[in-house]
Amino acid sequence: PLNILEDKYVKKGFSAQLMQNLRSVSRTLYNHVDKLVVNQFGKGLKKYTATNLKASSSVTIPKIIHQVWIQGEAHLKQTNVHLYKMMEGWKIAHPDWKHILWDSNSMRNLLLTDGLISWALKVYDRLDHFIKKVDFFRYLVLFRFGGVTIDMD
Repeated sequence: PLNILEDKYVKKGFSAQLMQNLRSVSRTLYNHVDKLVVNQFGKGLKKYTATNLKASSSVTIPKIIHQVWIQGEAHLKQTNVHLYKMMEGWKIAHPDWKHILWDSNSMRNLLLTDGLISWALKVYDRLDHFIKKVDFFRYLVLFRFGGVTIDMD
């Protein structure tokens, strides 16, 4: 994928040095994935698939839209009206889908109480930036409930 990006950006005038730096940063990030996250997620997935999944010839995505706004819906409505309207637009466009807006409290509560993903709380607490926690959580809710995650913007 980086070669494709390189071709695109070199043609736009980005320097070879900048592209080299991008490759280096990309490799560093890739090579320093938190091993605990990988190990714990793998263990949880193995446990879940061994006990809960059945062979099926057809797979359907549950009609659930997951979105995250860490301060909650009231804060979103008061401080970011345009994002709130976009969120409401998803509900209007997909009235037969369940919509869940997760905030920091509901995220933590799910990790504390849901037996299938409670193993992930240790990993979640070790992540040093909230955006990492949000990204990790998005994978967890898809793993646990299915559906789709949609950014607020």
